[in-house]
Amino acid sequence: MSPDRRPGGEQTRFTRLAETAGPRILAYLARRIDPPGDAADVLAEVLAIAWRRVADLPADEGEAAAWLFGIARGTLANHRRGQARRHALADRLRDHLAHRQREAERRPTRLLPSATRSAGWPLTTGSCSPWSPGTACAPTKPQPS
Repeated sequence: MSPDRRPGGEQTRFTRLAETAGPRILAYLARRIDPPGDAADVLAEVLAIAWRRVADLPADEGEAAAWLFGIARGTLANHRRGQARRHALADRLRDHLAHRQREAERRPTRLLPSATRSAGWPLTTGSCSPWSPGTACAPTKPQPS
């Protein structure tokens, strides 16, 4: 087993790769992600995936950087698909809420008796009820005491 293939050697090689290729991958991601601030989160995902696959890390430094860029490309594609799903969900939710709003505007507004009493609205006397369909009631004037 070569010194670089031992578990400690893999960690050292991975750390060196992350330090040298990390800034270039971050720049690559920042140019392709909107908002660019999300690039750091995607880079963290790239490094986590690469660490899980550290046994596949090529021995050559140039090949290792290309390997890491390949992981970044796949992670970027996953990020874009996730963004597309979130945007589609937001659009569906916006359409649903607009539809519900239009339905609510078409329905007649009706106050419940408890709501009118708590609002201090005058009530009618006798058999006339403002909540009965087809009944025209006029509020009564309060009687002086």
